[in-house]
Amino acid sequence: MLSSARLALFNSARASSSRSISTTSTLYAATAVKQVTRTKKTPFVRIEGPFKTFKPITPGLRHLRMPYNPHLYNGAPIRALTVAKRKTGGRNKAGRITVRSVGGGHKQRIRILDFYRSEPGKCDVIRIEFDPRRSAHIALIRQRNPNAKQIFSYILAPDGIRAGDVVESYRDGIPDGLVEGFVDLRRRVRVERHEPRHNLEKGLHRVDVQHHKGPTATAEVMEPLPVKGTRVPAELEEGSVAQLEAELAALEAAAEQAALEAAALHAAEEVEEGEDVPSQEVVAEDAEADDGLATEAEFLPDPAAPVDGPPEDATFIEGLEEVEQAPRLNPRVDAMMAQKDKPEPPSTSSQLALGILRTVTIKPGNVLPLRLIPSGVHVHNISLHPYGPGKLVRSAGTYAEVVLHEEDGKYSHVKLQSGEVRKIGQECCATIGRVSNEHWKGRQLGKAGRSRNLGIRPHVRGVAMNAVDHPHGGGRGKSKGNKHPRSIYGWLAKGQRTRKPGPRGHPGANRMVVHERPRGVEKRGGGKRK
Repeated sequence: MLSSARLALFNSARASSSRSISTTSTLYAATAVKQVTRTKKTPFVRIEGPFKTFKPITPGLRHLRMPYNPHLYNGAPIRALTVAKRKTGGRNKAGRITVRSVGGGHKQRIRILDFYRSEPGKCDVIRIEFDPRRSAHIALIRQRNPNAKQIFSYILAPDGIRAGDVVESYRDGIPDGLVEGFVDLRRRVRVERHEPRHNLEKGLHRVDVQHHKGPTATAEVMEPLPVKGTRVPAELEEGSVAQLEAELAALEAAAEQAALEAAALHAAEEVEEGEDVPSQEVVAEDAEADDGLATEAEFLPDPAAPVDGPPEDATFIEGLEEVEQAPRLNPRVDAMMAQKDKPEPPSTSSQLALGILRTVTIKPGNVLPLRLIPSGVHVHNISLHPYGPGKLVRSAGTYAEVVLHEEDGKYSHVKLQSGEVRKIGQECCATIGRVSNEHWKGRQLGKAGRSRNLGIRPHVRGVAMNAVDHPHGGGRGKSKGNKHPRSIYGWLAKGQRTRKPGPRGHPGANRMVVHERPRGVEKRGGGKRK
């Protein structure tokens, strides 16, 4: 948790917009100065494509290779957005080693990143920074809204983003008026509550309300469910008299409206046939008398008619044949039902509005629900819960691809970096673009000391240990003892499926996986493994 004293320095920008603008310009100027000093050429630095090498004036510089990123800020991070990192040496609270080859390292501070991006509105990118605890770069953004809960925050930097760019979060949906002619019916209206954040995340339900003018326009308002220990008003309690009366009144009004519409439709059909036009009072009386049942009775067979038993009169048989040959429903009703079932083609105006919407929103760094991201777009920082943080695809240079959206509007298929195709809820959010610093995997540390500065201790081979320390240990010389490769804990290291229950386990295991990641021959491009 951040202390109020640390955030007071940056939240003071709410007082006046002029001071905020001056602060932003100062940060831009400082970033430019740092970039100039960073890109200064020296005779000992060589730029070879996306990497930076050094003249081997020392043995530690001979094999050193680093990604060349001249746009990175060379100063210290905002201290209010960091916390201290405490060393554990790979040991648990009992003092036993649970993670091997960990210990030491340079002093570091943990950058607090915003993986939720729940605050709407435009944000200015102040600078791109280096994070020692992750492979990707981070971006410092500033909210334009002076009343935001947190003015400055860190986010994962998408590839290609630079200082001065603008990013925006549409996690709650597309606001009204952003694109003319487009209305997001599944948009969530933000409701300010005083409950803790964990209560809002765990106890939310959806309520359909009208959030703008229109007979069929609905939105999703997220309201917290009653929390234990919190007093709920009597008119909102589940099963209360007031709530039941309101629901009954709404049902009665909807039934009455449906009956009036059915009677009006029947009257219009009679007018087309040349009959007299009934008055509005007669229509209302007929609707109240039959309550909409007479319309269905016209097309249904008489339940009192005899069905079983042989007919005694030939006239009855001829009439029965005529009834069987006649259509069961009115032809006009058949035509209306066929027209209703036929999908309406999208209009030109709606297609134009959708194209403009994608042009405005599909930009690197913007956050959108998966239902608003078209197929084929690269995304990262994908959440697994509609109100949870982004958890998938956060490493340097990685990206996922939206494959398709299911017709029922519940899940979307996303192809992850490993090749696995997984179903994710369409209300879950993702960030557009791929993660920055894609050349991070091509770096070379050059000497052992840099590994020790990163907190990595030497890794001892199993064959070099004693038999009591490792399954590969013991014996004379370099001998494995005819054993399959194993870890120090006895787990098979090559080819054995160790995941439980695993995608090939019982039917209820990992149901969200549509297609597993390629393995073995399939991974090497030799076709699917049988």
